[in-house]
Amino acid sequence: MISFLRTLKNSLKNPYSKEIKFSLMDKYKIENSTDDFWLPPIPVMKRIPEWYKKMVSYNQDLINQPTIKKCPPVLEIYRHGYYILNSVDISIKQMTGPNGFDSFIYDYPPNYSGPTLINEHGRVQVHKVPLIDKWKSNHANKYNNPWLIKTPPGYSTLFLNPTINDVSDTYYAFEAIVDTDKWHEINFPFIVNWNKINLGQEYVFKRGDPIVLAVPFKRTNFNLNVSYNDKKLNKTHKQLSVNKGMNFSNFYKKISDKMNFK
Repeated sequence: MISFLRTLKNSLKNPYSKEIKFSLMDKYKIENSTDDFWLPPIPVMKRIPEWYKKMVSYNQDLINQPTIKKCPPVLEIYRHGYYILNSVDISIKQMTGPNGFDSFIYDYPPNYSGPTLINEHGRVQVHKVPLIDKWKSNHANKYNNPWLIKTPPGYSTLFLNPTINDVSDTYYAFEAIVDTDKWHEINFPFIVNWNKINLGQEYVFKRGDPIVLAVPFKRTNFNLNVSYNDKKLNKTHKQLSVNKGMNFSNFYKKISDKMNFK
């Protein structure tokens, strides 16, 4: 009864709160070792890019013209989701040119005896993916994610390439959606841009590098409705435009829902 009342109290305090669970798989556990080898997933807010932090809110050269740092929707994307991090330095080398396979050198702890962290998807599986030929990759690599991922019933997870409002010219993770309330082991195919790396040189996947961005969301169905004369919606929009005045940033903050990913 006490446990039920405590749960009820917490749900009333945070009525919209949900939990996404990341649990290390047994096969990746290291005997006689602390748990600090495997880097846990982190909220995106803990890894806001330096260029965004350093950007000024107003451009002094343009009579205090606001920059995108004053745009709440841009900031909001840095509040949604979790980075799944690589836990071990991995050197990847293309051995025999664009038609060959890669070699991998892992900086595992001495007592690690679990599965390898990277496998390959052969060319027959990915040859139509545009980046495969553009980046001379021949095939895709697959990061074997050590974390089981579980979301509440009715919730899925959107897995995205980890750069937000930026483009990496060396690494790309495939993007996908998984019903993580029903299936929990998810691995992440990725491509290395071998145009940027000479034959025999290494691409180093560093400890702490984000593998993917994981964004949980509630599944629902939608119907497409296109209108060329929705008078009600246009009236609502005009009223919102009047109410916002000259400061869209402050107005949008007041009307938008505040969400936290802890």
